[in-house]
Amino acid sequence: MNIKLLAGCAIAVAAGAIIYTQTDSSSASLELAQLDYVPADTALFYGQLKPFPYSKYFNLIPDQMKGADDFTPLIESLATSNDNNAQFLASLLDQYQTSLASYEALKVTWGLADDYKALAYTIGLMPVLRYQLEDETALFNTINRSADKAGINFTTQTIEGVDYNTYPLVLENDITLNLIVSVKDNWATITFDTKLNTIKDLRLALAIDKPTKSLTQTAKLENYITNYSFDGHSIAYVDHVEIANAITAKTPSRLGEMLDELLKELGDPNAFNVARTPQCQNDITNLVSYWPALVTGSTYIEVTNSDAHFKADAIFQSTATDIINTLKSVRGFVPEHTTKLDGQMLSFAYGADISKIPPLLNILSSTFKKAEFECAPLVELQQQTQEADFTALSMMTAMANGIQGVSVSIQDLVLEPDANQMPQLKALDALVTLSATDPDNLLFTAKGFLPALAELEIPENGDAISVNAAIPYPLPAGLDIRLAKKGKHIVLFTGEKSAAIANQLSEQVIEKNGFLTTAVDLSSLMTPVIEVFKMTGQVIPEELEQLKNQTMSVYFATDIKDEGIAINSEIKITKK
Repeated sequence: MNIKLLAGCAIAVAAGAIIYTQTDSSSASLELAQLDYVPADTALFYGQLKPFPYSKYFNLIPDQMKGADDFTPLIESLATSNDNNAQFLASLLDQYQTSLASYEALKVTWGLADDYKALAYTIGLMPVLRYQLEDETALFNTINRSADKAGINFTTQTIEGVDYNTYPLVLENDITLNLIVSVKDNWATITFDTKLNTIKDLRLALAIDKPTKSLTQTAKLENYITNYSFDGHSIAYVDHVEIANAITAKTPSRLGEMLDELLKELGDPNAFNVARTPQCQNDITNLVSYWPALVTGSTYIEVTNSDAHFKADAIFQSTATDIINTLKSVRGFVPEHTTKLDGQMLSFAYGADISKIPPLLNILSSTFKKAEFECAPLVELQQQTQEADFTALSMMTAMANGIQGVSVSIQDLVLEPDANQMPQLKALDALVTLSATDPDNLLFTAKGFLPALAELEIPENGDAISVNAAIPYPLPAGLDIRLAKKGKHIVLFTGEKSAAIANQLSEQVIEKNGFLTTAVDLSSLMTPVIEVFKMTGQVIPEELEQLKNQTMSVYFATDIKDEGIAINSEIKITKK
């Protein structure tokens, strides 16, 4: 498991969502004038539209988690190369890594403002990163220093009073990729100038000209914010319709034109011809219209000098009402204790109406098989699915008919070394639940497969019985594993905290309330993992030690909603 990557992803999510305090989403508005320079047809967009207190957030992150040595191997490898581009990148990474020592160093190196805003988008295939600056000299000094060290001769040019530096990166076959850096009105612009784009594209990227139609001339962002209850501080999307249109060339677009130029440069100008017949243009456009975009945005944040708490949502947008309703029918039950960050070390819940899975697959397969496609690749794919048969799956799920969800949660876990210094379980506080419309029938079926359960009689009043005798291997002294039926829930548990949670399940009525949930407390989870390393005499990876000291809790929930497939996330960080 790449621990640094896990932590880095969490931090990146936070950086895209954090604001000063909780804000009522109904009051969110789009006031960032720089949006006027974003083309309405950009396929990719990210915006930190309101001030983000990076200084506060940076100080919340433990020093070990700031990645101050993450790039050392890569830097050393690049620095020894004879390639100027590699040396340029090595120097930039080295300065970036050094700047992570403190917020002041980061600010001095890159010229960041304390409360900055940022935008990232595309002009066709041309990537554009723009962010608010406090000190433009710092930014240019940093990049120029790396260029000088790598022997890259950069130039300064001007278009209508806007200066920009060009750093030529010569690739194979004498292809030149020009890194462009400019500052206008305290906004830095970083982009790439290539053979694929024109001077008009460059003027747009440098915020000299405005596009014929800008993002602010549409209601796209406002609709996303309103429809998905975002707070308007951070928002991003991938526009599948624009991407499909560029591939099929159904209507002219800058992205499509640049794709054509790229294919010519790669020596395969006809690569997309198969998707550009009138039949494929119509079929692909219709298909994508049902899943038009992936949209993410922040919904809640509060950050102080000692902690941060934020929530963000991602929506795989869908207008395919019939399919969404079919998917919703498979949703099941997830217990309340798995739907929030509540001090657990780890929890996972899967809510699914097992009896609805085969019908779902049959309906989805049938819908695709009956679709009237004229596009040759789609027709071929359709023919390949004609023989799909879910009979075997139906037979398997029939035995589990009535199951509405399962969950596992660990409240506490303690390990100790045995005589051979191998980890053994000393204490456990954990809970497993199985929720069903007819738990008695499931218990009867289970006894047929597990003879050890045959003699067990579970009280109807919810009292728990010990199942230690039915477990075919020795258990640690004092570990009492108990089984109970709490209303419609079969519960296997041990430990005081889990016993209390089990008792609460009796009051929880089975309903279709979720699909997948996961909660993790990194600090408490890493403690037993590190103990295993110590007991077995292995060197403890630095990443694990860092996570042990990181007080971060993470929660994710995937669900099927009217607007599409939704992923809700929540992260809490506390400074030690």
